[in-house]
Amino acid sequence: QCLKHLGKIAYCQNKYGEARARLTNAMTQFQELGDNVGANQCLHNLGLLEKEEHNYATSKKYLTEAIVIYENIDQMLGAAQCLYCLGNIAYDQHDYLEAFSHYRKALNHFEMLGSSCQNDIANCLFSLGNVAYIHNNFIESEASFKEASKLYKEMNDRFSQADTLQRLGKVASIQNKFTEAKDAYIAALQGFQSCG
Repeated sequence: QCLKHLGKIAYCQNKYGEARARLTNAMTQFQELGDNVGANQCLHNLGLLEKEEHNYATSKKYLTEAIVIYENIDQMLGAAQCLYCLGNIAYDQHDYLEAFSHYRKALNHFEMLGSSCQNDIANCLFSLGNVAYIHNNFIESEASFKEASKLYKEMNDRFSQADTLQRLGKVASIQNKFTEAKDAYIAALQGFQSCG
């Protein structure tokens, strides 16, 4: 456990070489002890680390392996987090259909887990709104952004809500809904200003 936590600390400090060594060592020790949960958490964190270093193929491999293990041991939160990260990787690589698929699966997992995952649900909806926008599916984009905005408001996450409102303004503007666009942009501006 200590090695895993030291690896996560090194990761947060952008000391990726140290993080990789500690997480790999911890994963090996967890495997020797027969602790699948601990070993898989290390694999998950290694996947995140590889993503940060833009080693997308390795990251995808680790995260995909982690999802299978999480689902086999009924750890849906970990599986959902890995799916969301795979969505981000696909999005970064402009593979929007794959991103959509991963975000949708992650959203389904988070929704099954309930209100404790409200922020994750909002983030999935926001990401799905972005993908729909890129595909010129403005109705779906608007619906996703509206739902995300509502959740961010409930959580009092003013910055994320303002960012979502700004996207809603963009969606409305491209559809020539100028009154809606203006209202969304004004609300977004007020939200950003309230963040300081």
